[in-house]
Amino acid sequence: MTFPQPPSTEAILNGQNFFRLKTQLAGAGDIYESENSGHAIALGPDSDIAIVNVFYYDELTRFDFPSILDPSKVSSVQISPERPFTGRLNARMDTVYPLTGQPARILIAPADLFVPFYLPPGFSVMQDAIAYEPVFLDIIQYFVELPSLYPNRGDKTYRYVYAYPTLAAGGSSFILIPSYGRKSGFFTFKNLDPALAVTVRVFGLKFSTSNPPGPAGTQQTQIFTSVIAVSGTDVFPFNSSISGIWDMMLIELENYDAGPMPMTVLLSDRAL
Repeated sequence: MTFPQPPSTEAILNGQNFFRLKTQLAGAGDIYESENSGHAIALGPDSDIAIVNVFYYDELTRFDFPSILDPSKVSSVQISPERPFTGRLNARMDTVYPLTGQPARILIAPADLFVPFYLPPGFSVMQDAIAYEPVFLDIIQYFVELPSLYPNRGDKTYRYVYAYPTLAAGGSSFILIPSYGRKSGFFTFKNLDPALAVTVRVFGLKFSTSNPPGPAGTQQTQIFTSVIAVSGTDVFPFNSSISGIWDMMLIELENYDAGPMPMTVLLSDRAL
């Protein structure tokens, strides 16, 4: 997890009706926590992660046989952009989860897979260059009862004028952008190089559940390609019903010589 995590107790002491956890993910196994019970939990507007598991203390959890209590005392719910959770979620700092002995906090863990430093197949550390956009988790826990809850992730916009230059001739420049669950968007490319055409490719990435998750089991599918002439422009209108829903978008620039290459990427939860 990314440290330090803001404490949920501080939000209550400050008189807030909610606790917001907005943090950049550090690794594939990040787990965050809240020490206070609440009445609802939902994704915040700036979350790149789309699906999150929330674990809480539940004295009534059972095995398949109704007469046998589950000794873990753990229940879970899953939230997404379309599905917040409204209802009581308990943190019991006066007790522990029996099987672990840990205080019975609310635990928050991304269900979407995250690979911190993904490298495309065939990536050459001697020639190629890659830039990584950070991946954010944004969660809001409410301490008051709400009659209804309609959270929305905001659109994400990324703008670039330059990409990282390649390390040697013949290499490619890559940019990796989070797109968990996004349904539509636009990729706009303009080549301001005075002499060279640039080949642009956009790939969708779906990370695998291999251990550890990484390139070996990752589905990487090319969903757009264009050769952009000098002073030329091209636009890729992303539509998930045609191109699929992906964990990440990977942009590749081939024949790029570090000149100005304005690019704008907009990703949205709205379906086209």
